Parts: sequence; structure tokens; C-alpha cells
Amino acid sequence: MKKILLLVSVLISGVLASGQCDPNYDFGDAMFGVSPDPTMGETFETGYLGIAYEDIIHMLVPTEAGDIDTTFAGLGAVIDSLSLVSLTVTIDASEVNLADIGLTVHCNNNGDSPDECTFMGGEQYCALIDGTPTQAGEFPLTINVIAYLTFFGQPQGIPYEFTDYTLLIEEEVSVAAPVAQSLEVKQNIPNPFSNITTINYTVANAGKVQFEVMNLLGERVLSNVYNARRGSNEIKVSAADLNSGIYLYSLQIGDKKVTHRMVVNE
Repeated sequence: MKKILLLVSVLISGVLASGQCDPNYDFGDAMFGVSPDPTMGETFETGYLGIAYEDIIHMLVPTEAGDIDTTFAGLGAVIDSLSLVSLTVTIDASEVNLADIGLTVHCNNNGDSPDECTFMGGEQYCALIDGTPTQAGEFPLTINVIAYLTFFGQPQGIPYEFTDYTLLIEEEVSVAAPVAQSLEVKQNIPNPFSNITTINYTVANAGKVQFEVMNLLGERVLSNVYNARRGSNEIKVSAADLNSGIYLYSLQIGDKKVTHRMVVNE
């Protein structure tokens, strides 16, 4: 049950004042996933008292309940949707709403359901917590959700709670030693390509990776920011987004930047 709650933590979806977060996160061949993922050593961004805060979460909702909880394996239990009920933090042994420390949760399900906080099985979404922290501390997070399953042909709403996340809000911005980082980017495969090509890359620590594609005139034709997990990651590029020709693509994390060439042959 714990993993389903980890997955559901992503249901804290968000819409920035300037626009929506980009749900196009690369989970590879996984049937479900979440980032940040505590099992991979990933955490929420540290916040600071009185300073605007935001952190994006990406999620891929499974359809087979047995994929995330062996209790349902082989029983034909299908996840129709997941619904976020509440998100709370614990302060002095009391559970309070996230708003009590100055942060807000916005749901964004890409319009897939009239209820913004309902997320459909088999779909990918992104999420955001934002606001300006009004209280410092190390706050355990509890995420309360309802998973709607079809089990032996009958719909069921099953409540879950997940408590393995912690949100750290510090009183002052401290100058910390830089996190050691490395970036290895492999040549895209296939190359040239006329449909989809895959760029595999590896980072030493989780972080935000800037991805750009430039034409030979130096014009930026594609740009995105990915939340890379520690270790291996991949980005898929569609030829439908580019004209035939030669391009330079680069990935950058911190002060590490790698550039390669790719060819689109439609």
C-alpha cells in the first residue's frame, strides 16, 4: 500500500501564476513513477522563511493495481483514477493544513476530469506546491488520497495515506558547499532519425537539467527543463517537432554542459 501512496503524492499538482507545469517527464519504460522519489534519494526543494517557494512533482499513474501492490496481483484490479483529498504537515504533534505554513496546493489534471484533483489511471501529470513559507521547521508531510479501483467488476474507493515525505523550511538562506555533480551524455540513438530518437544521460545527483536544441544558425528550436533522477535518465525527441537538417543538442546541469550533433532525415 505504501508504494501506491508514494505514487499518489504526485497528486499535489499545480498551476503557476504564469502558466501550468509541463507534464512531459521521462519515466522511461516504467508503468508508473513519481519524481521526486524518496527511494531514489530524492527530496523536495528546501524552502526559506519569507522567500517564495515552488517545487514541481511529476507522476505517472498506473492502471494495474497489482503493479504497485502485490495484494492485487492477478486479481484484475484496475485503477480508474486517484483523487487527492488533503495534504497536511505535522507541527508539535498536531496535523495542520499546508496553508498554515504559507504554502498552497493547486491541482492540474490537464482537463481530464471536471474535478481538478481527480487523476486518471494510465496518464501522466505534473504538480506544484508554491507560496511563501511563514514558519520554519522540518515538517513531516501526510498525503491523504482515495484510489478508485474496479475490483471483481465492482467499483471501490479505498483511502490511503502516505507519510514518508519531509518538507524542510529553514529560517535563513545559508551558503552551502556546492553539491558535487557530473554529467555524461551519450549520442542520440538512432542518428539520423525520422521518427523518435532517444538521448541517454547520467547525473551523479538529482537536479534540474536544461535541454536545448539549436539549428546551425544558432537559433533555439527546442527547450525544456527536466528533473533528472540520480543515475540514468533519458529524453525522447520527435522528428515531428523539427525540420530535416542538422542540429546541435545540449544538456546542462549546474556548470556541467555537454553538446552533441543530431540529424533529422524526414
